[in-house]
Amino acid sequence: MTGKQEDLIGTILERVQSDFGKKALRLLSEESIISNVSSWTDTGSEIVNSVISGSPDGSAPVIPFGRLTEICGLNASGKTTLLGHIMARVQLQGGIVILADTEESIDKDYMTKLGIDLSKIIVLESEESETTICLEECFRKFRRLISVIKSHGADTPILLALDSLGGTVTQKERDGDEEDKHMMVGVQLP
Repeated sequence: MTGKQEDLIGTILERVQSDFGKKALRLLSEESIISNVSSWTDTGSEIVNSVISGSPDGSAPVIPFGRLTEICGLNASGKTTLLGHIMARVQLQGGIVILADTEESIDKDYMTKLGIDLSKIIVLESEESETTICLEECFRKFRRLISVIKSHGADTPILLALDSLGGTVTQKERDGDEEDKHMMVGVQLP
C-alpha cells in the first residue's frame, strides 16, 4: 500500500468514526469478534457445497451461523428447495429453525420429504390477522426469539429463514395507502 493510500484510509476512518462512532468502520485486518465464525452448516448438496466453497469434494460446510446468507435466483429456480435442505441440515445438528413464510406458500408435504420435522419449525405469523407479516415485524420477532433461545443454551445453532424477501413488505407499505402498497412490486418483477 502506498503512503497516499494509507493517508486516505486514515482520513476516511477518522472522519466517519468521528461522525458515527468508533464502531462505524474498521479495517478488515483488525481482530474482531464479528469476524469469528465458530459454527457452520451445509446445504445438503455436495455439488452446491463444492460450488460455494471451491472444495472439490463438496464436504466443506458453507453456511455460517451468525451471518446473513441470501439465496438468490429466478422464480421457480429452487431457492425454497435449497432452503428446505438447509433447514433439514440445521435440525440434524440440533439447531432451531425459525421461518417467516411471507408468501404463505411453503408446501408442508414437500418439506417433510426433504427431511424436515415440521413439529420443530417455529413459524412467524403476523400480529394482525388477515395481513401478511411485514419486514419490521419479522426482525422484531427474530431478535426476541434469538434472545429466548440463547438464554436456554448459548451453543444452539439458530437458522432464521425468510422466504421470500421479494415477497415481504415494510410496515409502511402494508399499512399505508395504495401507492405505498405497490412500491414492492418493482422488487418482485423478474
